[in-house]
This record gives sequence, C-alpha cells and structure tokens, in this order.
Amino acid sequence: MTLVRRSGFSRLAALTALAVGCAGSVAMAAVPAAPAGVLRPVGISTGFGRDASSQRTITWLTKHTARLRAPQVTYATSCAAVDAGTGATQAGSVKRLGAYLSGYDAATVTLTGLDPATSYCYRVSGARGAARTSSRDLTFTTAPAAPTSVTFLDFADSQGTPASYATYWASTVRAATAAYPGAAFATHTGDMIDANTRAQVTKFLASTGKAFGGLPLYPVLGNHEGTRYTALFRQLFPQDAASARAGGGPAAPYALMDAIAYGPVLVLGLNSNYTGRAQIARQVRWARAEIRAQGTAADGTARFVIVELHKSPYGGTHAGDTVTSKGMFGAGNLRKYLAPKLSRLGVDLVLAGHDHNYIRTFPIRADGTFQTGGSSRKPSTDQVSASADGLIWLIPRDSGLKTYGPARVDSTHHPWIDYLWRAHGEKPGHTRPANDVYAAITVNEAAITVVARTAAGETVDRFTVTR
Repeated sequence: MTLVRRSGFSRLAALTALAVGCAGSVAMAAVPAAPAGVLRPVGISTGFGRDASSQRTITWLTKHTARLRAPQVTYATSCAAVDAGTGATQAGSVKRLGAYLSGYDAATVTLTGLDPATSYCYRVSGARGAARTSSRDLTFTTAPAAPTSVTFLDFADSQGTPASYATYWASTVRAATAAYPGAAFATHTGDMIDANTRAQVTKFLASTGKAFGGLPLYPVLGNHEGTRYTALFRQLFPQDAASARAGGGPAAPYALMDAIAYGPVLVLGLNSNYTGRAQIARQVRWARAEIRAQGTAADGTARFVIVELHKSPYGGTHAGDTVTSKGMFGAGNLRKYLAPKLSRLGVDLVLAGHDHNYIRTFPIRADGTFQTGGSSRKPSTDQVSASADGLIWLIPRDSGLKTYGPARVDSTHHPWIDYLWRAHGEKPGHTRPANDVYAAITVNEAAITVVARTAAGETVDRFTVTR
C-alpha cells in the first residue's frame, strides 16, 4: 500500500468540524427514529479499498422489496456540506444476494481520490422510483500518509441467537470503540454467526448500528460460516484490501483472505476451513507472496506480520491435546503443515478464535517445541521476541453469547497454554455480556503491544512482542 504524506492538515480541526456538523458520537450512538423517506440500511460495513489513505469501500444492505437502484455515496469534510447536498458524489453497483439472503440487495461504492488523514462525513443513497432516498450522516477517517503507529481491535466468536447480538456482540463493540476511539480498523477471527440464516446475518450486521460505517471490519470465515456460502460473504465484505496481485503475486485462494498493509503492520487473513495439506500449501504461498510484496513499509522498515484465522492448532478443547494430536476440525494438519510455515515466514503473532476461552500460548518455535514454566492462571512473561522465543497464538475468548468450560491444562493436556483466563464466578455456557473479551493491538516500528479487556473494562492480559 503506497501512502503519501500530506502536510498542513490538522486532524483536530477536522474532528472539530465534524463535531459541529454532526451531533453525537460516531461509534455506537443511538440512532433517532428516521422520518419517512430516510434510507435505513439493514447493515453497513467498510473497508480500505486498495489504499487506506485515499480510498474507502462502503457496503450496505437493503431489503429487495425496496427496489433501490443507482447506489451512490455523497461525502465531504463537513456534515454541513453533505446535508446541504454540496458534497462530492461517487456511484457504485447493487447486486441481489442469493441463498438465504435472497430477500436483500447489497450495494457497494468505492470512494477514490480521498485525502490522507482526513475525516469525512458521508451518506449512502439509492434511487427509488423517481426519488432518491439517503441515509443519515456517517463518518470515517482515512489513514495518514505514512503512519508509524497503529491500533486495531480484534474480536472472536460473536455467534449466538439472533436476539443475542444486540446484547453481547454490540455491547462488546461499543465497549471496545469507546475505550479505543482512535482504532484504525477491526478484525474478526470467525464464527460471526451461529448458523447461515437470514435472521443470524441481518441481526449480526444491524446490531452494531453505525460502528462499522466508520471502522473498517475485516473478518475471516469460521466453521459456522463454513465453505458453502463464500460467494455471499464476499458480497457482504468486499473490502478490496491491497494485495500482491498488483505486483504479480497469486490471488487469494479462498474467501475473505485479505491483506491489510497499514504503516508498521501487515495483517493477513487465512481461511482455516480448508485444512487439507494442498489447501494449506496454497494459503502459505499466498501469504509468502504478500509478505514479499508488502512486508516493508514506505520508510524501508520491516513490517510486523500478524495472521488472523479461526481454528488454532494450539487452542483448547477444539484443538486436541498431546494425547489426541489430530484434534478437532483439522487441527492436526494445521499444527503439522501450517504452524511451522508461519514461523519460518517470519509471522510475529497469530490471532485466532474457535475455543471460546481466553488462551495465550507459550512462544512456540517452528519445530513445535516451547519452553514451559508459567501457570494457567498467570502468564509467564509479558515480553517475548518472536524471532528468538517463538510464535504466540492468542484467542481473545469470545464476543458473543457462547462460552465453554475451561480447557484442561497440565503436562499432557494442552501443555502449550501459558495463560487460560477464567471469568470470575461464571458457569460454563452462562456467560454475561460484561465478560466478553476483545483485544486491542498497537503496533509501532519496535513492538506489538496487546491488551485484552472485557466489555466491562477489566484488563485480562497485557504483553509485548518484539522482533
């Protein structure tokens, strides 16, 4: 991703202008009842496009019965200009969704030619007959030209009942965005939903309100999304992240495998639903090409590389143990063929899900060995070197209704687990929204700093990864 620095722009001034033009908080503010004629998307999400400093891809859903056509986005550096109809406008396309979402249309517009480090107000709209109907104001901020530090949010397993997304998933997002209002983007390590149904997907998307209309969301697919509806998920999240394809590298072999190059970090999304040896090899080739193409920042320094995927071969009950090495859902192949390759590619941290427990492993070397010595109640160290010590695999519990009993940890059962956090006084399967967990990852040129917190604000864990 090429980022060009612009001088003379005051981010504070832009935010002040937005505050004057747009009442209320962008992130999870309550949306007042819309008058007749206002477009209220079922769900909205954004991505960086091909360049986080100059593009933004915006996707929203409407019911097919609305018959919206000619989607477009009107935007400006102040909401006053957007409200007055004097902002710039770019058009996009609309497609009717298939499968169980056949009653909905997905509209996508990619804004180009934006200024770096600039806050924009925007509205999405579409034609309905002879009239055009527009949403209320939303905002986003483009990336700086050459960021030297970035913070992003990571979520795992938001799945639950359709009614639970507003109580669990949305409250976790609300807590995370309030605690880290400067977060540049968010990742989700899969199992967004519990089943592929209309109610599951629409409630997942709609429950967070305007949050992901400003904060780009990059999910990977979990086993509950599966492999059957990959075309559908591509339409729901067409982030168009910068890719080695532009430099002649291979296209991502599976759905939602995005490469996010942002300042000092490169985040690669893998699809752990494909666990055959050849399928893993294709993903490794893609990751290697992305690291070669985008592993160096604009200033010439090496980027930290973080991988996100759903199934961790070094998790808890879903990963098997040293007695049952094959594990569940292909963890044996992931452990045998993927984990060593990631270490040898120079990956610095892996973010995963699937186990619905907070799990931080010991640093694991490319040969699968690791140095024990901590306890499952307190992590053994707060700083590791990925190159010298090994690779940490992190599961930040879950951001939804479902939680599992803690995995057994001893010399023969999940011995790679350094830290297994348990919510105080909680029974398995009866989690409270306050005990959902997210991770905030801050990366600069020297280190990755991870802070895991509950939705109630309790700090679960904190550690640093250096080169």
